[in-house]
Amino acid sequence: MCGRFEIDLELDLEELRKIDQQIRSKYNTPYKSGEIFPTDTVPILLNANGKPELQLMKWGIPKWDGKGHVINAKSETAAEKRLFSQAFFQRRCVVPSTGFYEWNKYNNEKKKEKFLFTTGIDQMVYMAGIFNSIKVGDALQNYFVILTQAANSSISDIHDRMPVLLFKNELKDWLRNDPFVETMINRSDVILERKIV
Repeated sequence: MCGRFEIDLELDLEELRKIDQQIRSKYNTPYKSGEIFPTDTVPILLNANGKPELQLMKWGIPKWDGKGHVINAKSETAAEKRLFSQAFFQRRCVVPSTGFYEWNKYNNEKKKEKFLFTTGIDQMVYMAGIFNSIKVGDALQNYFVILTQAANSSISDIHDRMPVLLFKNELKDWLRNDPFVETMINRSDVILERKIV
């Protein structure tokens, strides 16, 4: 499962600069960059009246008992789960990043190795997500989760799960095209690069 990801504003990425500029012009509130942890607030792309729109949103839906947050959802079963089903069909989002982290699940040594997975030099990593609105006090607060799938061959020796990843030309379809969404579960065509960090 994806428990951390990265928004590295020091990378020279035009797409990332545009996201940063739009968010800073829209909000006075700073957002988290660098290594992103659950409950951090970050830019999210969602469908607003038929158009993609950037919003700041918190990672992780609060659990009903108030103890922790749900940060991921299995893409294979999200449509059937009570917590996720409505969001899966009506409130999809895209999580822009520059990579995600995973720890070697199969390393028998006491010290786990931490890997950063990317799609290559100077490329964004877009992760598929869904979000829910929860009433906090008198206002609705949006929270997102990252959808995961079975790991493909570029990560399966490290971990058995990975985020559902999207190419840039697929973002609008993910947000608005229901038949397209079904093709994204357990895709194997995104090849990842890795480095130990």
